[in-house]
Amino acid sequence: FIMRVPFQNQSIHLEIHGSGPDLLICLHGYGNSAHLFQPLIKQFPTGIRTLAFDLPGMGSSSLSSPGNAIPAKDWHELLSTILNKFPETERVFLIGYSIGARIALHWFQKADIPITKVILIAADGLRLHPLYRFCVKNPLGRGLFRLTLRHPKPFLFLLRMLYNLKLLDRVRYRWISTLLKDKSEREQLLNVWLGYRCLGKDMQKIQQNARAWNTQWLVIGGKKDRVIKPKWGLEFAQSVPGGNFQLIEGGHY
Repeated sequence: FIMRVPFQNQSIHLEIHGSGPDLLICLHGYGNSAHLFQPLIKQFPTGIRTLAFDLPGMGSSSLSSPGNAIPAKDWHELLSTILNKFPETERVFLIGYSIGARIALHWFQKADIPITKVILIAADGLRLHPLYRFCVKNPLGRGLFRLTLRHPKPFLFLLRMLYNLKLLDRVRYRWISTLLKDKSEREQLLNVWLGYRCLGKDMQKIQQNARAWNTQWLVIGGKKDRVIKPKWGLEFAQSVPGGNFQLIEGGHY
């Protein structure tokens, strides 16, 4: 069934499947929705209640203040609100794909109750790309980022030049140019990148909780992933207690 969970001045679209003492929270990637996990949910055994929701600014979940950062405390309150809906829960599992993995990491280090297992797939947030850091952390970078997404034509011209000079590969060129040509895609990118910028990784706290809770980790990376390098996942898995890494064929998507 479907539930709406309060978040800031809006609400989150939450899909609930199954029942039982174990609670699995599914966090999708950028541009996706809760439906991303439908094929997996059908394979889960009985005794697991699965929660899959549309992340803020994607799917059927809107943002109360588009283009502005969501405070870290609000992310923590969202997790607490969800868990309070199911007080009979005995064990909690997290699975995050891409940007959903960044939320999973943030929740893990802030959680008030033990997390039994975490699965990270093509995990964003293991490292901050210098370009992303500049676009969302630096005031000048944020201004240029907003300007580019609101007036993309000069940037599209620059992209074409870089592609012709073979300084930009075909995959990245097609993805970026397609995104910039669509107004709704540009607005979502602006809102999500700036809105999620307070999500950070505290490795010391993650290690501390993982050790205290005896958490099991499965970190999955793709051999051909050009967005999140698989070696970042391997390094994380090697540095966290209970960490395991699996390399699979394919890329980020």
